Amino acid sequence: MPNFKEVCPMNYQLTKDPATVIRLPDGATVPRHHRFWDEYQQWLASGGVPLLAMMEDAPEAEPEPAIVARSWRNQELAASQWLVDRDRDEQAAGTPLTLSSDQYHELLDYRQDLRDWPSTANFPKDFSKPLAPVWFKTTANGT
Repeated sequence: MPNFKEVCPMNYQLTKDPATVIRLPDGATVPRHHRFWDEYQQWLASGGVPLLAMMEDAPEAEPEPAIVARSWRNQELAASQWLVDRDRDEQAAGTPLTLSSDQYHELLDYRQDLRDWPSTANFPKDFSKPLAPVWFKTTANGT
C-alpha cells in the first residue's frame, strides 16, 4: 500500500514563523490552523523533509521552470475556454457558428496539446510549448 508521501507528492518550505509553511509547487501559505496543515503533518510523518526558510537578505529564488510553464499553460487554457463554451452554446441554440469546423477542431487539438505538454520529454522548455492556431490570438482578444 502506498504511503501518504506517494499519494500526495507535495513539497513544503519552512518560514520564519514555525506555525506557517509554504506549500510547493503552488506557493500557498499554510498556517497551523488551515485545513492543509494536516496534510503537511501527514507528509512529514511519511518522511517528507521541508526546504529551509529563505534568509531575509538572500536573493529571491527564481520560480521553478515547471511552475512557470504550468502557469502559462493554465492561462492558455483559461484564455481559450470561452471560445469552446461559445461554440457549444451556438451549436445547442442552433445559431450560426462563429468558428469554422476546422477552427473549432484546431482549438480542441491545441487545448489537448496543452494538457499533454507536461508529460512530454522536453517539458518545460519554451521551444516545446504547444503552438496556438494562427487565428487564435486575435480571436482570443475578442477581435
